[in-house]
Amino acid sequence: MEANEIFIGRKPAIHYVLAVQTQVNQKQSEIFLRARGKNISKAVDVAQIALKRKFIKDFKIGFL
Repeated sequence: MEANEIFIGRKPAIHYVLAVQTQVNQKQSEIFLRARGKNISKAVDVAQIALKRKFIKDFKIGFL
């Protein structure tokens, strides 16, 4: 596990949004959201919430 990876699991989406915000505050240039199965939609939600709610400004999202 790398420092810039966040594994999406059973917790509510807002917990992961705060984890993303923490990574940004630590000056990470890239953050990877990792999810499998039904949690993929939660990972997308986390990325959108982080941008829509403007927790994070000037941030780009890419999906592989």
